Amino acid sequence: MLAPASQLFEDLPDRQLAALQLALERGYYKQPRKTSLRDLAEQTAVARSTYEEHLRKAENKLLTNAGQFLRLVTATSTADPLDVAKTQQAEHAAD
Repeated sequence: MLAPASQLFEDLPDRQLAALQLALERGYYKQPRKTSLRDLAEQTAVARSTYEEHLRKAENKLLTNAGQFLRLVTATSTADPLDVAKTQQAEHAAD
């Protein structure tokens, strides 16, 4: 059974959630980026390295929690847009 979407954020402490929200709001994930880790950290009361750690941990937890949704979406697809199978075949042939 698929977990509710609210579980995507359930393991994120307040600081990690706040770091993620600030990054989203300030355009950190836009292409090209609208801000930097340094700029984001300067808007908070933590050092850049601490902000980066909060953000990376939040990203990791969010993507880990989203894994079951991703697997569900891709389960019926036979597409291989990144040519993963081709690369794996080449690696096995080289062995």
